Parts: sequence; structure tokens; C-alpha cells
Amino acid sequence: MSKQIKAIIFDFDGVVINSEPLYEQTGRELFRQYGVEISDNDWQEFRGLTANDFFYLAKKKFNLTADIAEISELDHKILKNKFSKQLNYISGFNQFFENIKSNYQTALVTSTSQHLLEWIYTNTKINNHFNISITGSDVNNPKPHPEPFQKTAKILKICPTEMIVIEDSVNGVISAKEAGSKVIGFLTSFDRKILKDADYFAKDYSEVEEIVANLY
Repeated sequence: MSKQIKAIIFDFDGVVINSEPLYEQTGRELFRQYGVEISDNDWQEFRGLTANDFFYLAKKKFNLTADIAEISELDHKILKNKFSKQLNYISGFNQFFENIKSNYQTALVTSTSQHLLEWIYTNTKINNHFNISITGSDVNNPKPHPEPFQKTAKILKICPTEMIVIEDSVNGVISAKEAGSKVIGFLTSFDRKILKDADYFAKDYSEVEEIVANLY
């Protein structure tokens, strides 16, 4: 156990759960119903945003006449159908969490809304493992602003420098680094060229565990 690191902080999508492909499938299906095909470059821009930020950006980018409430309602209908059937843990997460939970505080810091998070815990095989959770509903300024990780540190009663964060998105990496935390770029969604500002890189949880074990 590292003496300097007191907490391990997890992003949710792409770090705890295999939701990123499902979000992408949902987004493409959603906007196809409005006559829009989302390119791979567009989707990279959308990753790591809160749902509302995604809807606003996409509405503006594609000049949609539908209002946000309509887009959101349709999105949630499609997404929940996919989640209820296909959502699962990222390979290796459960074992890694069992190995570290006695030695470190843990937290979930996600742009997912509290409402959707609670729905996931109730309607899928995913459970709440964490000491605390900070969602997109709990902050005034979501990622890439540092507020989510600053708030996490305050609640855990530690300094941001005493946290190591596992993130798979550019916005998440920026947010954690701006707060002063060390970041493991988890390469489930992007390669290391995209997550270049992370301190460490891991392609799976065995590599995450090795990084944590060698922290001093």
C-alpha cells in the first residue's frame, strides 16, 4: 500500500462498467431517428460529457429542431433497454476492487446523473461498491472542471494529491489533473496519445494493480 495515496477513485463508464459501446450505439440510433449520422470524430468529442451537455452540443451541431426534453426522453428509452439486457462490469474490476478495498478509501466520480445511476443499481447486475459517489447531479461544474474531484477529496477528508484516479476519457483526465490528483489513463476507450496527460497508462486491471502496488 502506498503511504502517499489514501484513496482510489473510479470513473464509471468504461472503467467500472462496459457502457461506452452501449452509449455509442444509443447515440447513433437516437440521432439516426432525426436523420443524422454521427461520425467517429463527432463521437470522440461527445465522450465524457454529461447527458445534458451531450444533448445540447448535438442539437446545436446538427441543427435539430427537437427540444432537449424530447431528445432526452427518447435517449433514455433506448439506453435503458440496452442496459437492462447487456450492461456488465469491465473485466477484472471486481477482483481488483476486492484486493484494494481494505487498504484504500474508494469513490465513484462520474458524469452520469444520480437518477440513471440509481436505475442501473436497481435494474442491472451492477452494484454500488463505493464509499461515496459524486455524480453529474452533485456538482455545479462537471468534468473537465476540477470540482468533482475537489468535492470528492473534501468529503473523504484528504487532499486531492492523496488520490489516484482511474479515467478513460479526456475530460476526466483533465478534471482530475486540474484538481491535483495522479491519473491512470485506462485504455478502454482511447489510446495513450489521446489520454496523453495521464500520469500512468493501463490497458486492463492487472496493469492498474501493478501501478498501484508500485506507488510510493
